[in-house]
Amino acid sequence: MLRDLINLTKQLYPTGRAFNIRTNGVFFKLSDSLAASEARVLSELRNLLSRVIPDNAVFDAEDAGHWERALGLPIAPEGVDLEGRKQIIYNKMKYPGTLKARQHYLYIEARLRENGFNVYILENDLSETPAAMNYGEFNYGEGVYGSAAIDWTVCANYTDETKDRVFNIGLPVNYRATFYVGGQNPGDFATVPAERKNEFRELILKLKPAQTVGLLRINYT
Repeated sequence: MLRDLINLTKQLYPTGRAFNIRTNGVFFKLSDSLAASEARVLSELRNLLSRVIPDNAVFDAEDAGHWERALGLPIAPEGVDLEGRKQIIYNKMKYPGTLKARQHYLYIEARLRENGFNVYILENDLSETPAAMNYGEFNYGEGVYGSAAIDWTVCANYTDETKDRVFNIGLPVNYRATFYVGGQNPGDFATVPAERKNEFRELILKLKPAQTVGLLRINYT
């Protein structure tokens, strides 16, 4: 960098003999000293920018922690690698961006997977009827008060799963406003680390259209 700055400085000087820079001459030493101070400034600026944008090796875990607090992101739990944290921060910085199809299920799926959640989103094609579980025997019968288990949980309005348990999906006509989050095939479950459960639900809430309801087939381990 220092040599490049000296060469650039030479190009800015007039071409007369008085500005001829001889190696180790007084003018050379002056230019060399000025270039050294400019190089230090450029190095500091480069280092500062490297800590601002999470797209390089200089950006470290301390920088990630600062940005997670500044952007209102969950502080990454132990075990989440730095590259994953950097991707989450970068996604938050660029959101919503210029992409028009932000409410498409494949866009939401891609953002979830980019953030380290190995899940898939499946549209509800009405082949399954969530309301049967909400208003039939699963909710007011054995599903809640007996022994049978519902194979999905609701993600509608709250990070706290327990607050969404009483969410009213509504009449069958509202099935079209639901979607499944789980494994790659219908009915499959996906796995999410238990310590990232709230982060996972919060991200779904931020990405999904407000009128839609996520039905999660997730094992938290």
